[in-house]
Amino acid sequence: MTVALSLALGAAAPARAESADLLDDARDLMGDRQVTAAMEVLVGVAMDEATTADTRVHALELVATCLVRLRRIREAREALRRLLDLDPGYELREPRPHRRVRNIFRRMRRSYEPQVDVRVYVHAPEAFPMEGSGEELVTVVATPSGATGGVE
Repeated sequence: MTVALSLALGAAAPARAESADLLDDARDLMGDRQVTAAMEVLVGVAMDEATTADTRVHALELVATCLVRLRRIREAREALRRLLDLDPGYELREPRPHRRVRNIFRRMRRSYEPQVDVRVYVHAPEAFPMEGSGEELVTVVATPSGATGGVE
């Protein structure tokens, strides 16, 4: 069963410890190269209804790291997509994230950021009767999906 399917169906969450402790356990397993075992723990944390939203997204970051280590890149992208769906402003928390996870995350995150169109209009000095006066009009317009628009 793939992780994406496990995330969709809801894996049974271990009840023996707090979610934050389970993240530490999973990191230890990853350090011992027991990536599959770590991923099982992390999926359980992510699916546990008692897990806080903050811990859930952090668990998904670590799931993506496990999947990259297992060369399951498509599923890693899906875990990161789910993470960003839950928290579009999320920043990677691991002190030294896997290079590939960091790169995939940065590319994906751009699609979750609003597109901003900034236009600056500077009027010619002749338009202002007093010496030294000038005025700039700055218009900032948030546009969906890179569409152009604005107040002119």
